[in-house]
Amino acid sequence: MLANFNIKKSCQALAFRVGYKNATKESAITTRITFVAQLVNSVVVPVVITSVYRAQFVSGRISYLPNFSMYWFSQTGNILIKFMVLNAYVPVVIGLVMGGVRALKRLLDRSCTSDKYKTKAKSLQAFMKIQKGPQFLVHLKYCSVLNCVFLTMMFGFGLPILFPICAMSLLLKYLLEMGMLYYSYDVSKNYER
Repeated sequence: MLANFNIKKSCQALAFRVGYKNATKESAITTRITFVAQLVNSVVVPVVITSVYRAQFVSGRISYLPNFSMYWFSQTGNILIKFMVLNAYVPVVIGLVMGGVRALKRLLDRSCTSDKYKTKAKSLQAFMKIQKGPQFLVHLKYCSVLNCVFLTMMFGFGLPILFPICAMSLLLKYLLEMGMLYYSYDVSKNYER
């Protein structure tokens, strides 16, 4: 999950460096690149790793186990289920940590007092930089939801536990994003260059 977070930030920086003419095109390209990169990281890599190097010695000869068999789902399924569970609660942890860091910066700016109007900032822009939250980039949230749903639809019929895990993950993401949208995100500008 941390790798997917780093992939998301890298794809966002890459699309920004390319320099598209408008923010809509940049957001669309970032969404596509991030979704494909996260999908490869979370689905293709575990499946290939667990399916290529598996053989069984049966009655004096080596027989290769077929993919999508009971043994395959018991090995690869554990990896996919662990990933989906991490995918459910790591965004909540990251959101809480980032909120804590912002609160600590604000507290240090106020010199550890409860007076909201006391500040060490020398200009209004410096004060606003400390007080405002991160930008709400919906295209990156969309990639996370797509990744969760795509993984569930791809392997859910062999691993039915993925459906409730996906539902829990989507509910947690919804609640987190709604709370952050009301209390944390800077929505004064749609996009910042």
